[in-house]
Amino acid sequence: MDTRKIKNKKFIAIAVFIFCFFVGGKIAFAATLNFNPSSGKYRVGDTIKIRVVVDSNVSINAISAKVIFPTDNLTLQSISKNFSIVDLWVKDPSFSNATGTASLEGVILNGFTGSSGSIATLVFKAKNVGSAELKFSSGSILANDGNGTELITGSNSSIITIAKALEKVEEKPVVTEKPSVVEEIVDTSKEAFTEVRQIEQTNNLPDYSLVILLSLIIILILILIVMYGIYYINKIKKYFRKKLISTEEDVENKFKVLENDIDREIIISRKMQENEKLTADEMSSLVNFKKDIESTEDTILGDIKDIEKNS
Repeated sequence: MDTRKIKNKKFIAIAVFIFCFFVGGKIAFAATLNFNPSSGKYRVGDTIKIRVVVDSNVSINAISAKVIFPTDNLTLQSISKNFSIVDLWVKDPSFSNATGTASLEGVILNGFTGSSGSIATLVFKAKNVGSAELKFSSGSILANDGNGTELITGSNSSIITIAKALEKVEEKPVVTEKPSVVEEIVDTSKEAFTEVRQIEQTNNLPDYSLVILLSLIIILILILIVMYGIYYINKIKKYFRKKLISTEEDVENKFKVLENDIDREIIISRKMQENEKLTADEMSSLVNFKKDIESTEDTILGDIKDIEKNS
């Protein structure tokens, strides 16, 4: 084989290897920062939402970006983190309408691979007519390889076109023919007659609220009367019970006294039967005993009558 041909083949093989290593490597590991949408048409006063997204065909775990925007046409109102792939923000997204900048910096704990991964949403207000361009002044995308390999290969911009706000069309009042004087009088009479009929119908209706109120008052009065009656009856019962107990105690005491007197008089009567001479005290006791018998009898009869009345 010709030596020259062999050398040419080696040269071609080396060139292909070098091309694949440098150029192919860059194609294999690509990550970009982008705006979504990349363009749009709006009017003054509209709210404009632009997402900052990342596209990467290799796992990434850290992103930082600085966005610049024209303050003549746009006012950045807020930065939303809803639906973001970022799990941990190194510092909260911040912005300044004075300098026209917004900063984003965060970490993706489990890594991300794919397209249109939402980092944050910039919420603008269209301020003036014109064309506004959003751009990345700086950015960084680090690989999820434990070494923090830089992967960013580029970024795009977003062109926003702002037109005048739509003018409000004033609605002209509809002109109707003015009714005649006779028609106005007839309409007025009809309205007055209708109002009178409605008032009459309303007056004929029973006032249920007043009836309910009176019923409640009557029921409340009856409840109070019953409660007072129960209280008064219990009080009367207690009084008669107390009076009855007191009368019973008095009768019992008087019976005891009478029993003692009877015992004493029995002794005296035995002496009289045996013809024994009674002392002056025994004679006086005999006389008093008769009187006590009569008085006690009257008292007991009166107490019994009182007990019968109370019961």
